[in-house]
Amino acid sequence: MAREMALRMLRPPVQRHQLPAAELIRISSHSMLKIADATESLLKMRAERHRLLSEVNLAHDAIIHRFPLEIFAKIIQHSLPGIEEYSADCTHDHPDEVDSNIKEKLQYTMKVPHILAEVSRNWRDVSLRIPRLWSVVPVCIPANRSPRAMCSSLSIVLSRTGAVPLSIIFYAGDTREKYWDRYRQIIKRIMEMINLQSPRLVLFTAFGSYSWLQHLDFDTLGAPNLKHVGLLSESHDFDRRDDYHLDGFYHVQPLRLGRRTELATLCLQQWTISRLDIDCSRLTQIDVASLSVGACLDILQVAPMLEIYSISNCFMDRQKTVADRAICHQSLQVLNFLRPAMYDADILRAFTVPSLLSFSIHDGLNRVDDLEEFLGLLRRSAPPLQVLALELQLIVRTIDESEDNPTSPLHILMRDIVRTAGTSLRSLSLKLENIYGNPDILQPPQTVDVIFGTNAPPSLHSVTAYAFRYSWSTTLLLLVRRLASLASAKRLPDIKMRVLRNLFSDPGAPLTVDELLSSSSFNQSVVFPKGIHLGIIGTLEIREMLQLINEYSLSISVYTEETRFGDALTRLANVDVFPAIKSRLRDV
Repeated sequence: MAREMALRMLRPPVQRHQLPAAELIRISSHSMLKIADATESLLKMRAERHRLLSEVNLAHDAIIHRFPLEIFAKIIQHSLPGIEEYSADCTHDHPDEVDSNIKEKLQYTMKVPHILAEVSRNWRDVSLRIPRLWSVVPVCIPANRSPRAMCSSLSIVLSRTGAVPLSIIFYAGDTREKYWDRYRQIIKRIMEMINLQSPRLVLFTAFGSYSWLQHLDFDTLGAPNLKHVGLLSESHDFDRRDDYHLDGFYHVQPLRLGRRTELATLCLQQWTISRLDIDCSRLTQIDVASLSVGACLDILQVAPMLEIYSISNCFMDRQKTVADRAICHQSLQVLNFLRPAMYDADILRAFTVPSLLSFSIHDGLNRVDDLEEFLGLLRRSAPPLQVLALELQLIVRTIDESEDNPTSPLHILMRDIVRTAGTSLRSLSLKLENIYGNPDILQPPQTVDVIFGTNAPPSLHSVTAYAFRYSWSTTLLLLVRRLASLASAKRLPDIKMRVLRNLFSDPGAPLTVDELLSSSSFNQSVVFPKGIHLGIIGTLEIREMLQLINEYSLSISVYTEETRFGDALTRLANVDVFPAIKSRLRDV
């Protein structure tokens, strides 16, 4: 074996170059053909693999990735806040909280298209190719922030909007003089970019300082498509410099919104209608706040097509009087007074509204005498009123002043108001809240008894009554009784009972079902506070109410609602507790 291995090692190796050239070429060509065949087979196998993977992905992929581009864009659009969510709200009790909410929405709207563009190439193509996704343009510059980034971002966003109609929501939170002096040129550049878009604008809402808004100019290029404007610019120390002409409570220096601008809706805070230099002939809805009585009445005179009018926190003119005003507005259908105001009655006595369909007062008319002005408005106008909501914050210190006295002015006024509203009334909401002392001193059962005792509106579809923890049960029982006795058919209105919990007189956690029952007239051993005279509801009365509920298939809702002088932001416990209460009553 060793000898054979030695001989093999000594044998010279075969040299390839000893083969003929033709043979070498043939071998090389054959090898190349094999490589080509193998490469082609590999490509076919890869293509088949990709085809199979695509089918697998198509079967398991989210349906949203298979939508046509336009449908996909529409879905993304609906993920953004709607235009109505940016509508100016002049009637809020807490402007700071409104500002905070608006800032959050604006910052969200600014981020969403950019976030979508980073998800995938497909989403980026959608976000860049569909101008409608960029048609709501937020301009948000919080306090203590440089406007440079917003200036660059605004330029990019506007370039992506194409020629679609635009809605611009503007927020500027910094009004310091040092801030203005430092960024004056950048601020002007931002406002110039907005002005250049005025022909495309359909909505413009501005929250923030007048220092910025003075540079608006929609008059030069015109704003023929602008239909919705909101201006909420509260006064600041910096705005009060002589060159900004701030007079008292509202701005006097006019804004250049365009004389050819024909708005449909308008919301104003601290801006009089005369300072906007716009055509008001086609205005159909106006919300105003912090305007004088005279300025509120001026709007009725210059807006003949006005249908919806909301007034918040008006004040008396310093030198003007409205005693000689007599305005008859034929088109107004909805009139709302919101937030506490001392001079709502001065507006009510100055005009008539023969077409009024809905009237509401929320936390206004603090004096009982003010109700007489509303009664006078109803008698002068004789409107076909369908919706009446009176949520009043009255100043009543003693029982003699309250509706507990059957002959008190409040008692008689409430009865006359409902009767004067007439047979057209469909929805009635009554809330009487005492600002001073015990809230239950205004006992709702007496109101229910006098309104529905003999001559209730026959066509009511819904009734909402407010009461406190001690009186809600008696109020509910009387309401069901009276409506049942007046019913001409087997149908009663939908009934809502809202149980108010006053945070000053009744501190602590929100009322529970047990607390509602134990403190009401359903509790046989309840002891009412001084000044409250309510009878105990017996077993027979409970059975009677349950029988009426079943007989008429009543839709009754009982809610608990927190209140602090009508502060809507503290209404935290808006929970329907009637199903639990109904089951408890059956166990009594």
